[in-house]
Amino acid sequence: MIYKRRKYIRDEVTQTVGGTYKLDLPERGKLQMLWLRFYAPQVSGFGQGGGDWRLIDKISKIEVIGNGSTIIKSITGKVAQSIGWANDGIVAPDVWKNYATAGHWCFIPIYFGRDSGDTEYFLDLADWDSVELQITNTAAAATFSSITGSVVATFLEPEAMVGTPLGYFRTEEWRNWTTVQNATEYLSLPTELQIRRIMMQVIPDLDANFMYETGMWNTAYRLYLGLKTGAVEMFNGPISDLMRASGYDVGRETITTGAAYNTADKGFDMGIGYTYGAVPGAGSQDGAVAAGVPTIEAVQTSATQKAEAYEADMLVQMICKGVCYHNVLSVFQALGDLESNYIDPRVDDQVLMNVQTRDSASAADGTIRVILERLVRR
Repeated sequence: MIYKRRKYIRDEVTQTVGGTYKLDLPERGKLQMLWLRFYAPQVSGFGQGGGDWRLIDKISKIEVIGNGSTIIKSITGKVAQSIGWANDGIVAPDVWKNYATAGHWCFIPIYFGRDSGDTEYFLDLADWDSVELQITNTAAAATFSSITGSVVATFLEPEAMVGTPLGYFRTEEWRNWTTVQNATEYLSLPTELQIRRIMMQVIPDLDANFMYETGMWNTAYRLYLGLKTGAVEMFNGPISDLMRASGYDVGRETITTGAAYNTADKGFDMGIGYTYGAVPGAGSQDGAVAAGVPTIEAVQTSATQKAEAYEADMLVQMICKGVCYHNVLSVFQALGDLESNYIDPRVDDQVLMNVQTRDSASAADGTIRVILERLVRR
């Protein structure tokens, strides 16, 4: 019988606010995944004026580095959570609440295989001289008073029965850029390693009230994806359709919840790139009944939402539903998650990916990230 052994590599260790935490992973073990858990009490007032209001907003980079320089993983916390949704269908069980000095919880999975049940693809730590985990946060003294974290490693056991992995998946933010009105970014993807998945995170620019100036479907307006130096077309059309189709590709819906305590008309991110349903309700902190009906601005289809009024000690509790968790969409997902259906540069030649920003001033100054997940065979 093959089973999972979950081992606490570190439990509730203090991490520097606004720093990078580094941890050497064990010298051996069939490592299937890492589970990162963070807790941080906020400083009173954090997020109340709009903008960042959750701990996940401050987890800027997670890296796993082998032998001092080989990238195994290099992504943001939000991208890591979106991969958890794509792999296992789970929206991270974070606690989003920014009242007074409330404690924030944040959970981030890091996969070395295809999902949490994979016994074929994993990281064999014995193949490396060293493997280091690095976690960077951009929090500050004005946002969180402290951050503690736990690192749980999931090993496949018994090692003799598990055997040798077919390989592991290298996941990295391969490119990022700031958008320019009516400009097209022309990308030639790497020709090394088979590609399991191509993802794109699209973040529009914020206005003075921390609301998106436009939708992610304008910040990245049209996309072209082609094999064999463009001779074979895989997709050529508007991002708006691909956003919806990517949910079908992985067979997942996205639902997020949170309790925001914000000044009226100030935006807060609910983590869904295209929101087609948002329901508010009153959350009382003082035991009193709300004096007014919690009201949000109607038909805000982007991730940013806003309350129309502020009431002391009364949170706006939200349930949102849509597609593109943390503004991440699937550009390519191998059919059946089979290695035979991965993009293989040896067969498919150069892969071209062109991303056009819409001809609108509101689509400028956004951020686009391209994330590649590629197979490294043992």
